[in-house]
Amino acid sequence: MLVGSYRHIFIVAVLCLILMPSCSSDKSKFVMEGNFRNMNQAEFYVFDTHKGTKDTIHVQRGRFRYERLMADTAVLTLMFPNFSTLPIFAYGGSSIKLKGDASHLKDTKVTGSDENDEMTEFRLDTNQLTPPEVKRVAADYIAEHPTSSVSMHMLHTYFIQGVEPDYREARRLCAIIHAAQPTNLQAALLNKQLEELNKGTKGTRLPIFAVLDTQRKLRTNKDLRKDVNIVCLYANWNSASLTLLREAQRLQRKYPKHVALMAICIDATARESKGLLKRDTIECPVICTGDMWQTELARKMGLLRMPSNVIADRYGKVLHQNIIEPNTLREEVSKLIPKKADEEKEKKK
Repeated sequence: MLVGSYRHIFIVAVLCLILMPSCSSDKSKFVMEGNFRNMNQAEFYVFDTHKGTKDTIHVQRGRFRYERLMADTAVLTLMFPNFSTLPIFAYGGSSIKLKGDASHLKDTKVTGSDENDEMTEFRLDTNQLTPPEVKRVAADYIAEHPTSSVSMHMLHTYFIQGVEPDYREARRLCAIIHAAQPTNLQAALLNKQLEELNKGTKGTRLPIFAVLDTQRKLRTNKDLRKDVNIVCLYANWNSASLTLLREAQRLQRKYPKHVALMAICIDATARESKGLLKRDTIECPVICTGDMWQTELARKMGLLRMPSNVIADRYGKVLHQNIIEPNTLREEVSKLIPKKADEEKEKKK
């Protein structure tokens, strides 16, 4: 009888040992599944901007399944084939579902966790609003839900990295979040990071730096000592930033003696950045460390949104920041070119 009892205990113990790893991995596993109408085969990309990683999702017959281990909670960025993006709140033990239509990707529903449910409701409610209206609704949401991780995401998206950042409002909203979550290190660090956003503003100086470009050549402040010096932030997945970089390249070629151009790429790998350079014959120095939004030089220059840029004089003094229209960039740079340069061009003609 005792032998049978010991045997039973032994079997139970072995089963526990076998099952324990799977149980623990389930608790740290994040699962994302999707179902899209009017989509046969496609590829999505998932970016973890904090860790600087990128995964590829293969869609077959409108469906996909994606899994990864998550040690912490993170906001992943899902990029569709049309380059539109979607925030995904991910953490170990969670399983979410995406449902949408290939012709209306911005209406995609993400469900399965409180954060994704809240973000989906916000997106769908504000799809038809103007950008200023969306910002007002986002500010109200943050003030009413200061403990939600969705609020931290909105703060970054609409007030820091948006097309028209509002650093004063960002500080106000961050203070509300920090007061509601005094032990939240992310909120505390954001308060300090908001001070960095003043860098690169008009009247400040470019930082001192020494970095390797994608050709493994050392680049320093000495590369930005012409009459007009343009530094552009870009990524292959952001068409607006690519348009501005191409316009800056045209200006540099038009005034080679007076315009210097440098680009900072926040793609996940230097290989991706080189693809654009070769395709579009971009010949300026490009910095790509693979750190994406955490790229140190970009942060030092206050280039924390997409698209963004700074224009400085030969002494490193910032004259313009975050010009987002190609025509405006062309006009402002042309104003800074010495008159004798234009006169020389006319004589050559």
